[in-house]
Amino acid sequence: INSLKSEAKEAYQKKDFKKAIEKYRYLVDSLDVNEDEVKLNLANAYFESNDTLNSFQHYQPLTQSTNSKIKSIASQQLGVLANRQGKSEEALAHFKQALKADPTNEDARFNYEMVKKKLEEQKKKEQ
Repeated sequence: INSLKSEAKEAYQKKDFKKAIEKYRYLVDSLDVNEDEVKLNLANAYFESNDTLNSFQHYQPLTQSTNSKIKSIASQQLGVLANRQGKSEEALAHFKQALKADPTNEDARFNYEMVKKKLEEQKKKEQ
């Protein structure tokens, strides 16, 4: 299991996301590795390979993680996905959840401020 984790991490770092997904999926699906870190890495690999559906499906359960950092990152990434789809209100809610889980998550804070500003500008234009 440890060598597979290393191989998956190495593939991810080399930006070979297809191979990373393959290794992480094997760890989760076949070897029943139930570690949030491994699941987050799988979700991130899907995200980096622009597989929006699988990214979403793998980040979603991690928003219930007992690890506040993982919970925050998963929520943040769901916010990024929602924002890319033009769902600003939904994105804002995810970024807010990310900050509640981990107030030190500066990426989530930055994204929250950016989306909030964009929404305020849209509301001004509509008025």
